[in-house]
Amino acid sequence: WIRISGKPIFDEENRFAGNHWIRISGKPIFDEENRFAGFRGVASNVTDIHVAEKRIAYLAYHDPLTGLTNRPSFTAAMERAFAKRLTEEAAVFYLDLDGFKQVNDQYGHAMGDKLLAEVARRLLAIIPAGNDVARLGGDEFAAIISSLERGPRMEALLGDVIEGISRPYLIAGAELRISVSIGVAMAERDLQGQADWLNRADLALYRAKEEGKAGYRFYEEAMDDIVQRQLRLERDLRQFAENGSLSVVFQPYVRASGRRTAGFEALARWDHPELGPVSPLEFIPIAERAGLIEEIGTQVLEQAVRAAASWPDHVRVAVNLSPQQIHRSDIAERVFDILERAGMDPRRLELEITETSFLTEDELVLDNLRKLKAEGISIALDDFGTGYSALSYLLRFPFDKLKIDKSFVMPALSGHAARDMLETIHNLAQALKINITAEGVENEGQAGLLEGMGCHFLQGYHFSRPITSDRIAAYLLREESSRLSDPERAAGAALTDASRGEASG
Repeated sequence: WIRISGKPIFDEENRFAGNHWIRISGKPIFDEENRFAGFRGVASNVTDIHVAEKRIAYLAYHDPLTGLTNRPSFTAAMERAFAKRLTEEAAVFYLDLDGFKQVNDQYGHAMGDKLLAEVARRLLAIIPAGNDVARLGGDEFAAIISSLERGPRMEALLGDVIEGISRPYLIAGAELRISVSIGVAMAERDLQGQADWLNRADLALYRAKEEGKAGYRFYEEAMDDIVQRQLRLERDLRQFAENGSLSVVFQPYVRASGRRTAGFEALARWDHPELGPVSPLEFIPIAERAGLIEEIGTQVLEQAVRAAASWPDHVRVAVNLSPQQIHRSDIAERVFDILERAGMDPRRLELEITETSFLTEDELVLDNLRKLKAEGISIALDDFGTGYSALSYLLRFPFDKLKIDKSFVMPALSGHAARDMLETIHNLAQALKINITAEGVENEGQAGLLEGMGCHFLQGYHFSRPITSDRIAAYLLREESSRLSDPERAAGAALTDASRGEASG
C-alpha cells in the first residue's frame, strides 16, 4: 500500500492545472526473519518539473507569442513537403504585414505583440486544417498548403487570407488597420531544396510589395533577374548618393489663368553610367529601403535652391520632403541654412509633403511645418487623396496648397465620377482658402476643364517636360517674349486673376 498526500495546483490564471505527476523512489525492507515486508521510500510531486519540461519541448517547435510553428519546425515541415513534391502538390505562402511598423511606432511593442497574436488566430481560422502555419519572425508568417494546385481554389484562398488579415482590429480600445502581402512558390520539380523553395516565395513577396502591397504574386523565373538588378541599383545608388552625383531637373507649373509660369518643381534624376536613365519610380523606393532617401532629399533641396536663387523674384521652386526628412527635429534649421547660403528669399520656396508623413509622430511634423511656414515658406500637400486620409490635418495646419494627383486628372474629361471628386476637392480647398495644383495635365481640354473647375495652378507635359537648370533662363525668356507680343492676352489674364481672388502662391 502506498499513501500519497497532496493539494491541488493551479496555473497563473487560477485554473486547475490538471493531472499531478508523482516520482516515487524506495527500497525493499525485510522483517527479523528476513522475509520481504514491502518498500520504504519517498514520493515527490514533480508536476512543476514535468510542466517545465513540456514547455521547453513546446518552445523548441513553436513561437511563444503566437503559438504557431516556429522557423526550425517550419523548415522541417518544408523538407517533408519537398520530398513529396513529385507525387503531391504543395505551395508555400510567404506573408509580410503591411503597416505593422506604424502600429509599433504609434502604440508600442506591447500592442504590436497583441496584434501579431490576433493575426495568427485569423490565419489559423482561414488556412485549412492540416496545413503548417508558422511565424518566421517579426511580422513575417508562412504556410505550407498541401494537396492544392495553382488555380481558382488557391487564388480564392489567397483572397480570403488578404481580406481576413486586412479587416480592422479592435485591441485595447484602439482600432488598428494593416494589410498583408503574400509571395507564393509552388513545389516545382527543379527546386534545389527547401531553402530554394522558400527563397522563391520570398522573391514573389518582394514583387507583391513592390507592386502596391495588399496583394499576392506567384514566383516567376524573371523575378531572379529583377532582384539582382535591384541589389545592384541599391549598391550603386549608395555610391552615387555619397558622391552627390544625382542630378535635378525642373518641371514648370503655371497659373491656370493666363498660363504664366509660377514656379518649377525640382525632380531627382539618376543617369546610371552603364544602365542608362533609372526612373525615380524605381530608385526612390530603393533609396527608402536602403535608408538613403534623407541624404538624396537634402541634395535635391540644395541643388534646387542654389539654381532658383538666380531666377526672377516671381518664380518659385517646389521641392519634395520625404517623411524621413520632415520627422527630423532639426529639419527647419537645415532648410534655413540652405536658403541662407544660397541667398534666396524663403518666400520663394515651396515644400511638398505627402500624406504618409502624418502616419506617426504627427505633433513633431506639425511643429516642424509651423517653423517653416513662420519664415514665409509655402507648404503643399502632395498627391492629395491617394493615400492616408489627411482631412484632420487640413484643419490642424494651414496648408498653402493641395496638389491633385494625375490619377484624378487624366479621367476627368470622360468620367463623371472623376469630375465629381475634383469638384469635391475644390469645394474643400475653397472652404479652407487653400490653392490647388492639378498634376498630369496632358492637353488643352484637361487644362480648360480644370481651370473652369477652379484649379489655381496646372502642371504637366502639356506645358513642358522637365528641363535642366541651364535651360530655364531661355524658357522664361521665350515665355515673356510671347506675353509681350500679345499684351491683350496678358491684360485679360491679370483681370481674371484679380476677379477670382486667388490666394497668393
